[in-house]
Amino acid sequence: MNKFTHVCQYAGYLFDEKRMVPKAAAILEGMLSDAEVAVDAANLLEAVYIRRNAWKDLVGIDSLRLKFSEDPTLRLAWTQRIAQIYEEQIEDLDEAFNWYGRVFQERPTDPVTQEQLVRLAPKQNRWRDLGRLLDEYLDNELANSDEVLALVRIAIRVYDLAHPLPMSLVVAASGDPPVSDGPVAGRVTPVAEEPGQLFFVAEAEQPAVLIVRHAGAPGWRARVNGSPAPLLLADRKYLAARLEPGRSEVRFSYVPPGLRRGLAISALAGLVTVALLAGGRRP
Repeated sequence: MNKFTHVCQYAGYLFDEKRMVPKAAAILEGMLSDAEVAVDAANLLEAVYIRRNAWKDLVGIDSLRLKFSEDPTLRLAWTQRIAQIYEEQIEDLDEAFNWYGRVFQERPTDPVTQEQLVRLAPKQNRWRDLGRLLDEYLDNELANSDEVLALVRIAIRVYDLAHPLPMSLVVAASGDPPVSDGPVAGRVTPVAEEPGQLFFVAEAEQPAVLIVRHAGAPGWRARVNGSPAPLLLADRKYLAARLEPGRSEVRFSYVPPGLRRGLAISALAGLVTVALLAGGRRP
């Protein structure tokens, strides 16, 4: 009798003779370590585990299916179910977030998965982890589509929540690199705080550095009085910009690095298209 026949035999015990269920299930569980029949055994045990509310065991056989399957549709379905089991049945929200993160890596533009991650992130303080997932995708995505722009909006929102807006502002004497001591006479007034945008009006009586206690990261840019300005990192971590004496309008803005590259390539492609069209005209 071959191994598959054994599996079929125990399937009969599972569904035809209730008294045999515990023994048959135990034997099938022993087969899960045998690559030749593991998936068949897992398929039969699924109904048993659901009936028993044995959710961790169900996660175990779904993980085993992932190990042996190369079908992307099935792999995605099992990954989604594992995430849902961790959230709804086991109530382990950290693991649920981790598995939804795997779903996102497979289908980053799926709005349902995005919503699940955004919903779980504040419950488990996983904003930074969500930010990393978004950055990894956007850094490698060159397309300029509505789906990508929607992710950019989420990324900006996540960044602001992962890095709280400034609680204090300092106008400090110039240094290289600037440091947050040595205040000079002056004042700073917050004007606007929007996702990915910080806008201040500063007044200083001598050359100074405006330091905003907001973590700097690749993608942040500075403008002073409407013109691009070098972005500094005060104390090697806070957003900062040099100011001349007098009144200055200072804006810090954030654009995910991957989006900037994608937009540049899209613009270049558009210019090439226009050039080709112009070159093809005849007088």
